[in-house]
Amino acid sequence: MLNQFKIITFIFILIFLFTIYFSISNSYISSDAPYYLSVARDISKGYIPYKDIYLSYTPLMMYMNAPIYYIFEKFNYKNFLIFQYFIIFLTQLIFFKISRNKSRNSVTLSLFLTVLFGLAILSSDGNYINLEVYSLLSVMIAIYFYLNSQILFTGFFLALSFLFKQYGILNFIPFIFLIYNSENEIVKRLVLLGFGAVLPVLFFLIYFVVIKNLSLNSLLAQLSGVEYIKYSVNKFPGFFNWILGAKVFLLLVIPVLILVRKKVFERKNIPWLIGIIVSLLPTFLNSFQHYFINALPYIFMLIMINWKKDFEKALKPLIFGGLLFSLMLIIRVSKYSEVYVKQISTAEKVKQLVPEGNTIFLNGGIRYLYSLNDYNNPFRKRIGYSYIHFLSAEDFEAVKFLSDSLINTSCTERIELGERKYYLKLLTRN
Repeated sequence: MLNQFKIITFIFILIFLFTIYFSISNSYISSDAPYYLSVARDISKGYIPYKDIYLSYTPLMMYMNAPIYYIFEKFNYKNFLIFQYFIIFLTQLIFFKISRNKSRNSVTLSLFLTVLFGLAILSSDGNYINLEVYSLLSVMIAIYFYLNSQILFTGFFLALSFLFKQYGILNFIPFIFLIYNSENEIVKRLVLLGFGAVLPVLFFLIYFVVIKNLSLNSLLAQLSGVEYIKYSVNKFPGFFNWILGAKVFLLLVIPVLILVRKKVFERKNIPWLIGIIVSLLPTFLNSFQHYFINALPYIFMLIMINWKKDFEKALKPLIFGGLLFSLMLIIRVSKYSEVYVKQISTAEKVKQLVPEGNTIFLNGGIRYLYSLNDYNNPFRKRIGYSYIHFLSAEDFEAVKFLSDSLINTSCTERIELGERKYYLKLLTRN
């Protein structure tokens, strides 16, 4: 059995390495990436989020990506994707260390779970640039520090998960239950957790409000995400769409149920189960696959700490699930092999009409040109790079724009770029 498990682990390592290579070589600028990468570019040019750039998210991920613009003179999406994969690797490394040092699992089992963890992240849209992957790293670091009884650092890194994305604040809930379960210096630990959490948030506020002289009301208004919530509520996911987004999560739930079915209410399991539940709350606003990444650390912690009992029953569905969602990822990525080439081709054609570095508003799926052609956004301060906006026809009359949908303004011409039709306006009305 041990030799068979080693072979299975080796096969999963090969699948993981192939998936990494395949997804990088077939990558394209995904729909959310232009938002984050455009903000990162503007930060590298000296613009200040919330003051010079309207931003609905906490900014830590964008600040981490900004230096890549200094390192590489020409924009290449793969550089940013490789950096995100490095973040995933660090997350896996911490998970492996926890499995070996805290759960006393074998090297083979720890490797197997670590590789499966990475495949689950990639298969949950981790192969696209998003905020959840970065938030996941800070949560895993927080788990590591908690298990080493360093509660101050636990709170610090949980706060960083919030500074990567606002949903990160939900991660405090399972950790509060972990502290209550410890029955040891509960009040002291809660104080340390809170103090550690306050430090990065305080630095965040001092930097933007005091040093950069930003209005606190303006900062809070942008971070509240009211427009996004209204938009999401109007597009509340149906049951089928939720299941579709949750497919990787559901494949992992089966072995978890096998492992904990008789001990759901054991003290060691309750906080991790609560972590799964609270991390799913955002998925009821939008069921994007990457929203389910938030649940992965809690799922894999449950698998890790309950593995020694009923592992033979859980192993087969875990292997089957891992193979299935890896296959789904490979099939999905293979469909995108020519997309980046087409994006580059479109960028070159548009560059002939609108030279690189110009100021032009990009509407819809064409927003990746902010990065490829280094275009400036005329509405940077008003709406930023969000795909959610409430601009009027008069707003569009005053700027140059390129859109993949018709906007009723004067001087708009329809152009064809490859197989797609776009609407371009180069004349502006002052």
